Amino acid sequence: MYPPPHAYAPAPVPTPPPRRWWQHPAPTSAPAPAPSAVPQMPSALGWPYAQAEKAVEEAIDGELKALSAYADVALPADHGNWLVCFQDVAAGTALAAQGAAPAVHLVAPGTGCPAAPGANLRPAPAAPAPAPTPAPTTAPPSDDDEASGGGGNVSYRNCAAVRAAGAAPIRRGDPGYGRHLDRDGDGVGCES
Repeated sequence: MYPPPHAYAPAPVPTPPPRRWWQHPAPTSAPAPAPSAVPQMPSALGWPYAQAEKAVEEAIDGELKALSAYADVALPADHGNWLVCFQDVAAGTALAAQGAAPAVHLVAPGTGCPAAPGANLRPAPAAPAPAPTPAPTTAPPSDDDEASGGGGNVSYRNCAAVRAAGAAPIRRGDPGYGRHLDRDGDGVGCES
């Protein structure tokens, strides 16, 4: 049913028999990694500052510089228990013994790390919105107020309102005069 094996097929690789518990462990072919001659920056993220400082000072003959991760939070003199959020030198980077001091950005215990160093923990309070100014209220302009020189804030709906106010007859130029009050257009409204 099955086709015969191909004539040029590779020979199967023999596998060693499994080791038993009483046998010695298998020999390893990979050599142990040699210690690096150049000190490297450890990954100190999440460590207390005192632990990170000790690890860096053991690697190089220098100091670890401490900075606050928040721009609006001052770093106290005793910040050994503050936690490392950011480090300026990436983990695994070679540290120069005479180079500039590596720096870490710290937060107080129980405070979360910001998205980036230098952010504000407590944002500045927003300025209160200015109170809306009420729109000035004026009487609707009459047809002839501006042209006649009358005006003011007085306006009359009809001649009955003019008579009720005691302003009849009303002349062009008087406050409240409008064309709608002067039927014949002679400049005197509400004559009769």
